[in-house]
Amino acid sequence: MIFSSIIGLVNNAALLLALSLIYEIFHNIPQTTENAVREILTGIVIGVIGIAIMMNPWMFMPGVVFDTRSVLLSISGLFLGTVPTLLAMFMTGGFRLYLSGAGQWTGVAVIITSGGIGLVWRYLWHNKELDISTRELYLFGIVVHIAMLLWMFSLPWPVAKGVLSKISLPVLLIFPVTTALLGWLMINRGSRKRAEEALRQSEADLKESQRTAHVGSWRLDLVSNHVVWSEELYRMYGFDPTSPPPPYTEHQKLFTPESWKKLSTALNNTKDTGIPYELELETLREDGNRGWMWVHGEVVRDARGAIVGLRGAAQDITERKQMEEQLRQSQKMESIGILAGGIAHDFNNIMGIILGNTELALEDVPESNPTHTNLEEIRKASLRAASIVKQLLSFTRITDQKLQPIEIAPVIKDALKFLRSTIPATIDIEQDICVTDETILADPTQINQIMMNLCINASYAMEQTGGKLTITVENVLLGNSLAKDYPDLKSGKYVKIAVSDTGPGIDSKIIDRIFEPYFTTKEIGKGSGMGLAVVHGIVKSHSGSIKVDSTLGKGTQFSILFPLAQGKAAVEAETIQEIPRGSETILFVDDEISIVNMVKRMFERLGYKVQTATTPQDALDRFALNPDHFDLVITDMTMPQMTGVKLSEKLMEIRPDIPIIVCTGHSALVDEEKAKELGLAAYIMKPISIRETAQTIRKVLDRK
Repeated sequence: MIFSSIIGLVNNAALLLALSLIYEIFHNIPQTTENAVREILTGIVIGVIGIAIMMNPWMFMPGVVFDTRSVLLSISGLFLGTVPTLLAMFMTGGFRLYLSGAGQWTGVAVIITSGGIGLVWRYLWHNKELDISTRELYLFGIVVHIAMLLWMFSLPWPVAKGVLSKISLPVLLIFPVTTALLGWLMINRGSRKRAEEALRQSEADLKESQRTAHVGSWRLDLVSNHVVWSEELYRMYGFDPTSPPPPYTEHQKLFTPESWKKLSTALNNTKDTGIPYELELETLREDGNRGWMWVHGEVVRDARGAIVGLRGAAQDITERKQMEEQLRQSQKMESIGILAGGIAHDFNNIMGIILGNTELALEDVPESNPTHTNLEEIRKASLRAASIVKQLLSFTRITDQKLQPIEIAPVIKDALKFLRSTIPATIDIEQDICVTDETILADPTQINQIMMNLCINASYAMEQTGGKLTITVENVLLGNSLAKDYPDLKSGKYVKIAVSDTGPGIDSKIIDRIFEPYFTTKEIGKGSGMGLAVVHGIVKSHSGSIKVDSTLGKGTQFSILFPLAQGKAAVEAETIQEIPRGSETILFVDDEISIVNMVKRMFERLGYKVQTATTPQDALDRFALNPDHFDLVITDMTMPQMTGVKLSEKLMEIRPDIPIIVCTGHSALVDEEKAKELGLAAYIMKPISIRETAQTIRKVLDRK
């Protein structure tokens, strides 16, 4: 009898443990489910498992049965809490009453007691966290089943005596062990769930860290060529993270040819030698854009040490590369500015000699002489050359934006004259300027910059095939028909500047991005991607608007609208007047002997007494001998040993009231504003013109 009871109870316990797996499956209900609903569903599942084991009991006698419901309900109370346990107790208690028999109320009492002990144990000793040892679980099982055996005394005494004599030993042998096993499963499930949650959180943290740092990870199986990417790596390549990455055999299309060659060489070397690699590669993204990526790769070995794959990390360094390119362009422009300044200084000295001697010769040759006409042409050409140098310097100098009413047509024409020498002869430049004296509120230097950037971009598009560059300037009235093309502008009168080329056109996939900073389709070293962004910024700062139209194979047109200004451009009235003369004594200082000799003759013709020096020290010595002998000092800015500013300071230390004029072909150290701050009387730009210089000298001396 005892042996059969043991077999029966073991079978029922095994059924309980097997059914507990159903709970494991059920417990994977999505965590988004409401907590109250989860508790109710859990209680129903526990109740169903209890009923299932009650349907397969060990029967002592009709109406008196034994099963592992006490184990199930006590563990439910201990691990699952009040709501699931009470619901399971209600279901199993109801089913026991349904079974009826002599032991039905004793059975219900065992159900209530088992669940109750579990709940009391939970809230008295483990209210905050269930951390139960196997020994405690076994002790818990003994307590529950001693209580169960005590309820046997509620049966009629003959029945109770028979039950206790036959069932006590099997119950105390099997049920506490079953309780400990089921409890261990629950603890293990909880530990696993916590580990899974920690893993999910760790993966989420890793993804967020990779997203923030623009770092992705990858893995390559060398046998199958199967590739695994992290989510951030999908974004870096421009792919949808829900789609599988392309196999390794198709990775060539993700890089420029030069970068793929570097990468494939490094991969093969790493596979052969096991030495990791690090590279910076230019990528071709799925959306057509280019980017830069730092990649690290190393081998993966199996348990025997054989190389079976590669793994590594990649970081998006596109922004860093763009900043480096911007810095290079900035340094290049700075170098160009310095170079242009040096060239301007020497060139203006040469042009000064040509212009000055030409003006002297014009005074000697009567207008009736054909030579006079030739000399006049030389003078005009010299002034035009000086103007080109001045314009070149304006492009290499950073200036504050100064909006003023300007006539747009002359500014455009001057810019195109300058551009003709820059754009290849294979490209025809056609002008259609239909405006005359229309004015806009603008900074002429920045309008020049717009024309430079747009025309040079157009010439770059046609440099291989040649073509035609057309610049159109016309008046437009912005009304309903044009408003859709320029939504940022109000209706009214505008000047439209259109720059068109017959190049290959712009792909519709990228045309919406051409005004973005650093966006470029040019090769490295041929553009920073800032030209059109600068143009867009200048147009917007002038209250204008710009649009682009392009057709592949036919060309591109940029159209800019600037609002017409109400006022008229300020025009300096040119009056032909006598060249002013004088009789004062001037000290002229320049390290160029030809300029010194020319200026001496020029000033002497105007009636001045002139002393010259070709070094700052010589000038300082002459002045120190008799400071009051001189009425004016004119000095070059850039000279060996000492700058013109430094010489001026030393001269004013000797005689503070001496008026000094500084003249220069170009210098970053002084301009008209700086000259005033230093206490200098005036500032003259080379090349020296006899009329302008004579007027400046007279103005300074008369002020004295």
